[in-house]
Amino acid sequence: MSKEHTQATPAGGELDSPINDFNLEKAKQHDVAQRSLLRSIFIVVTCTAAMVVNISNTTSVSISLPTIGKDIDIQEDQLQWLASAYSLSSGCLLLFFGRLADLYGRKKAFMIGSLCQIAFSLGCGFANDGLSLAVLRGFQGVGGAATIPSAVQYFDFCILSEAGVLIHFLQLGMLAHAFPPSRSRSIAFATFAAGAPVGAAFGTIIGGVLTQLTACVINSSHR
Repeated sequence: MSKEHTQATPAGGELDSPINDFNLEKAKQHDVAQRSLLRSIFIVVTCTAAMVVNISNTTSVSISLPTIGKDIDIQEDQLQWLASAYSLSSGCLLLFFGRLADLYGRKKAFMIGSLCQIAFSLGCGFANDGLSLAVLRGFQGVGGAATIPSAVQYFDFCILSEAGVLIHFLQLGMLAHAFPPSRSRSIAFATFAAGAPVGAAFGTIIGGVLTQLTACVINSSHR
């Protein structure tokens, strides 16, 4: 039995692979050529900033744990939940939000995730007990789970159906969609990946600075 090779889009439609792949790549290269350099840099910077914020949200809290536990009276064995709640919710929901971003729009998911992080970050500043802070940190991680796959998600896989039809799925994040396979895509992905160590260093620095400054303000207000 002969097997038909087709390509399916995430919306469910089927396309003939060789011709449409060529047309798709040609159209994307034309879009990149038409897009200004400033806009391309803005896309890369925005996605990289999301990675920096995502990683710094973990390291900035980790270095502040002793001060947080002392100020709002959290037991030492429960302090780790403040750091783990973010990583747990973000890691568990990463693929789920990646699929939602593919179905309902990458930009929409990215913006909702960013707003979610901002809202719950502000909420963490008003938390008065450990349980509230841990719950808010978990919801903050949900925002991180929505932004990262929207920015860089890249899945390319095939499934052989029972009818012998090879179905090709291609899911792209904002970076992969904005930059076709080329040197510019390599630079964009490398810049995005560099956001992880930069975010770790930035989070450690900003966490230490904020902890020290806040301690000075608290001490001066008690005098």
